[in-house]
Amino acid sequence: MIPPFKWLYTFLNTPEEWHTHVIGIGEGYCPWPRRIKPSAEVKRMVKKEYWYYVAGAAIGWALLIASISLAVWILT
Repeated sequence: MIPPFKWLYTFLNTPEEWHTHVIGIGEGYCPWPRRIKPSAEVKRMVKKEYWYYVAGAAIGWALLIASISLAVWILT
């Protein structure tokens, strides 16, 4: 019998996946243009694990919107 959540065992289980996910979160949270160009290794990891990068960017955008909303709520 196949476990129902088999994908859960392979989700973010390598350092490359984690690193790509964190890069996505950082770029989503800070959407301004980069001042430093990414290295060839970072470009390779993002290309290889693109969906982790996209998911991280979506989480970063959500955190940015939540941070702005919280700041507006506190200051008003």
